[in-house]
Amino acid sequence: MTKSNLKYHVYGVLIFSAWCLGADLIVSPSFYLPLEIMSLVASFWVFYLWYACLYFLFLGPKNKRLLSIPVAVISIAGQFGIQYIYMDVRLHFYHKPYTFEDVRYSVVEDFTYFFIFSLGYFFLMRFFQKRRQLNDSEKQRMEDYRQRLELEQSNALLQKQKLLLERDLLQSENDFLRAQINPHFLYNCLNFFYSETFERQPRVAEAILLLSQIMRYSLTDFSSTGGFARLESEINHIQNVIDIHRMRYGNSLRIELICEGDVSGKLIAPMILMTLVENVMEHGDLQDPDFPALIRCRVDAESRRVHFSTVNKKARIKGRVHTGIGLKNIHQRLQRMHENNYTLTVRDETLTFREELVIPYIDEIEVPATIVKPITHSLC
Repeated sequence: MTKSNLKYHVYGVLIFSAWCLGADLIVSPSFYLPLEIMSLVASFWVFYLWYACLYFLFLGPKNKRLLSIPVAVISIAGQFGIQYIYMDVRLHFYHKPYTFEDVRYSVVEDFTYFFIFSLGYFFLMRFFQKRRQLNDSEKQRMEDYRQRLELEQSNALLQKQKLLLERDLLQSENDFLRAQINPHFLYNCLNFFYSETFERQPRVAEAILLLSQIMRYSLTDFSSTGGFARLESEINHIQNVIDIHRMRYGNSLRIELICEGDVSGKLIAPMILMTLVENVMEHGDLQDPDFPALIRCRVDAESRRVHFSTVNKKARIKGRVHTGIGLKNIHQRLQRMHENNYTLTVRDETLTFREELVIPYIDEIEVPATIVKPITHSLC
């Protein structure tokens, strides 16, 4: 861990502790500092020891993988020890006897919440690590592709060869954006958490289900549909992202998704629409009941085009700046796939931000049956 990472961890611990202590001090009628401190210790104990376990198991040197076993044992045993001490202190303060079931329930509850946080942090760190590792090699590969294209143009090679190379470049960029991690371990863990929390914490279980569906689609290999994505799947993915944001913000989230026309059997460029939605999520004010964000998708069967638009009130948060990187990437991908056969309009107004994309679609029946595979649905 670098000094910079350590600094952020210290900040995170302090902010989380201050938030928990402040909230309990305001809400709880019987605030008792020793109990609050022990609760924080139990939370950080689970978070960091299970992160260490995952590190030794998947990221550390191969000769140190067995260290994950004693770390896991220490984490579980320590959690029980902390909870027993916590119960003794609570008995002294509240004069309420406790049983082993009380201890076990507290251990399972803390373990469920903070192991999920630890797992999410682990995969987030692993994702960024892979992105850093792939960045130089992918940039070099894309540069090689571009040099080969320029060489072929200068030597007047056949147009067919040029198109094949452009398709390889597009596929390389799409693979780089997905930044493949090992998804099977994550899906199995999410499936376990879903089954364990379904009866006791149905809201948490629902969030885990949505997260699993979002992660699965984000890592989809679109080679089964010739490099295109089903419009129906893209809309479902957008709806899942909206739903999980609603679970975070409750009834205060003001955003609406409207679909017009038949979205089934239509193929478009993958993850293009999601980039526009991410702009709304990141830069929009989504809590104004007088100005809800609106996402509209309309399929025009006559012109064989998809009209996708977003409009949102701009969030007034100091320091938040539109870099335009996402829109630039959309232009590049659409230009390679459709040349000039699309329109993308962006209007950055005083109070609102509007985006409108019009792109052609392909009917799924026009793609050879040997390429397109049927849609399958599962949790993990």
